[in-house]
Amino acid sequence: MKKMLTVVLITMLVLSSSIVSMAKVALPSDVTGTKYEIAVSALMNAGIVSGYPDGDFMPSQSMNRAEACKLIVTAVGANIDNVGTQFKDLAGYSWATPYIVYAASNGIVSGYDDGTFRPGNKVTMDEIITMSVRALGYKDSSLNANWPLAYLSKAKDLNILSGIDSALKNVDRGTAALLLYNTFLLKGEITNDLGVVISKTLTTDPKPNSITIIKKEGLISTYDVPKINTVFDDLNPGDIIGFSSDVTEKITALVKKDAIYAYNKNFIDSSSYNGISLDSDAPIFTFGLKGDFIQSKVAFTSASSDYGISSFRLMRNISTSAYYIMENDKITAMIVPTDVGFTGKAYGMILETASASNINGKAVGAIQFLLGTNEIQILTDGIVVLPAKVDFLSGSVYEVSLKNGVATNIAEAGLDAIPANKNSAFLELTSDFRRITDTGTDYIIVDRGSGDSEAIELSANAVVYVATYDGNIIESYKAGTRSDLRNGYNVRAFDVTDDGVKSADVLVVSKIVSR
Repeated sequence: MKKMLTVVLITMLVLSSSIVSMAKVALPSDVTGTKYEIAVSALMNAGIVSGYPDGDFMPSQSMNRAEACKLIVTAVGANIDNVGTQFKDLAGYSWATPYIVYAASNGIVSGYDDGTFRPGNKVTMDEIITMSVRALGYKDSSLNANWPLAYLSKAKDLNILSGIDSALKNVDRGTAALLLYNTFLLKGEITNDLGVVISKTLTTDPKPNSITIIKKEGLISTYDVPKINTVFDDLNPGDIIGFSSDVTEKITALVKKDAIYAYNKNFIDSSSYNGISLDSDAPIFTFGLKGDFIQSKVAFTSASSDYGISSFRLMRNISTSAYYIMENDKITAMIVPTDVGFTGKAYGMILETASASNINGKAVGAIQFLLGTNEIQILTDGIVVLPAKVDFLSGSVYEVSLKNGVATNIAEAGLDAIPANKNSAFLELTSDFRRITDTGTDYIIVDRGSGDSEAIELSANAVVYVATYDGNIIESYKAGTRSDLRNGYNVRAFDVTDDGVKSADVLVVSKIVSR
């Protein structure tokens, strides 16, 4: 006689704010040492599936559509009720009816045009892959292809077919275990983004839990976290996490990163901290004040306004305590106090200005600053006068004087010769946009008008910014490369270094001079 599949619905128990975990379940002997071992063990311990009374799992036994529905809905962690159904052929399947109803009502599975569900039919690989992808929030309307190709393609993108022969026609229990593991458990180990936890909320069934994150771009977003994700239970404000999300703002992967605390170590330059190199894409998160970081146990709060984002480009010749994570011998993310940052001069383009409040509640200005390839937000000391919008859309480069990362002065470049006997400069070499008539490996030639032209030397590390447009009107600027210095384009060139050499360190390029 065919053994009936039994599934345990996950129920999250909260007692005095503590999560009660399930006891580890013994692994069936018929999956031990097989390719199903890890998946079946994880699924059984998560309460998604169980073996048979005789201790076997029977991985080669085929599954039907009713069993597949029960597995998928249980993995989602949904709250189900035994309600009526629109399908007319569920007699004898009372154990599966609430799961089928939930799956159909939430777009995970469909019935047939004749009003049947055909619960006893063997579930095909295409069907269970589709159910799994839909359970992650994807729908026909969000996938621009026909069934089942759209769902097979998305499953490959999500890496949930690892170790699975997707060419199989029907699905056995072992293959279903691998698929569920890849979809709902293993995904917690594969991430493509970084952030810091601000807060989390425990919600009631059938909704997932939610988590608020400040991301490496500085954006603060709230995501749903499926109840099956065990990492969620251990998260607290201030934890650095790796995560991925889907189109429905649901977490599909979540990993807590092990943070290292360093007491009062140095940024000798903007590329290393505590003698350890910073990854070029490492985000710098900010929280609190230097005094909060004296001890390794910082009291991180759940207030979004307490968190921010800075840039390692503003960290130089600074001593501060910090938290950081390391991967491949480099620092890949940090949390530093809000009141530390670069002291000196930074040169770049101001993209936007706004009013803001600093951490002490003082009214200050904020500038969105394009510095190299990074856009960073810099707060002012509240005294600095912000430039008007027409100024920064004209292609001007600005010198921002900073003290601990706070802007204390903002200056625009002037058109002057290098002062005699003075090894410093912040000069414009073109006076306005000038048309490029020729380019070389280390120079450009610009049209001065009235038949005059001038060669401008390019410094070895010259930074290029390129205009973006709304129609024919300059809207903003973005980081570019030397390949953007093309004949016929217009350019403004600036010397911003203290080397005493008249050469362009920063160039601003426009295809059309209109603003």
